[in-house]
Amino acid sequence: MNANRALQRTLDRREVVAVLGPGGVGKTTLSATLGVMASSDQDTLVVTIDPAKRLATALGLELGHEISHVRDGLDAVMVDTKKALDEMVTRYAPSPDRLERILDSPFYQQLSSALVGSEEFAAMGLLHEYHVRHDYDLIIVDTPPAQHGIDFLTVNRRLKRVFESGFTKIAFQPSKIFSAAGGRIAKFLSRWTSEDYLEALSEFMIQFEEMFYEMEDRVDRMERLLGDESRTGLGLVSMADEGSVSEAIDLHERVSEIGLSTNFAIANRVYPPLEDGEAEGDERALLDHYARLARVHMDGIARLQERSGPVAVVPAMGPVHGIEGLESLMPYLET
Repeated sequence: MNANRALQRTLDRREVVAVLGPGGVGKTTLSATLGVMASSDQDTLVVTIDPAKRLATALGLELGHEISHVRDGLDAVMVDTKKALDEMVTRYAPSPDRLERILDSPFYQQLSSALVGSEEFAAMGLLHEYHVRHDYDLIIVDTPPAQHGIDFLTVNRRLKRVFESGFTKIAFQPSKIFSAAGGRIAKFLSRWTSEDYLEALSEFMIQFEEMFYEMEDRVDRMERLLGDESRTGLGLVSMADEGSVSEAIDLHERVSEIGLSTNFAIANRVYPPLEDGEAEGDERALLDHYARLARVHMDGIARLQERSGPVAVVPAMGPVHGIEGLESLMPYLET
């Protein structure tokens, strides 16, 4: 099967497609392009986890944390980690009173601030909501660059290990902690902090306990979704220079190490070979320079193809913005 057909089959037959790649290779632009392609016959959502605003630029829109309508069949959203955490707590809180007490807790404020850099954690929670509560045929996820993309794919299994360790089930049952050994643990802790502080901490943990079990169930569902290759597909994007290809190959191997596989690969911003023509002086030097770059790119594509299978090739173009710009890339990806 050629690369473009493999790409199209992935878009047609999966519920989620995660796009991986090194930083700076045009991954976000191509994720948006895939969204435009799929939206012709599927209700599609493109989600970007990268905190930069490249998806908004690619689509020619002002994107935020709320889902934006791009055109018929296509929506887009940019993850805001802090808002995502607040929404998760709002969704799982058992009552408005409990919600208010959690959000006002200094412990929650410290927790949410500490997790602001964990885009993959917040994004996975949002992906669950988009998948379960919205009627999209396909969700395309523009993952953070390189290793952070792997972190996104494995965040559920890492959380499952924490849940299954049993520690969290004890940690979120504060009555067991503070009453253990006849209350001696609480008395010991009170030597180092105030009783008011311990009381506030205990109350926060009690408020959070019910939500904890809801989160555990969500993590389990998302791990099954991402681990099912009939439902979730993976795409790999790279440029064709030596450094980008090496990073992409390393990323491909890491995907294999976690028990998954890529369904398609795209080499972006490629300088294709030109027919040799007559030229002199500066023009000759320019053509020779281009020819050297083209040879490097062809070698890079061959290296990537050897590891990943067939590679779709998108030639180097000027800046691409808006739907029309994305549509200009589609012929290089379509069957």
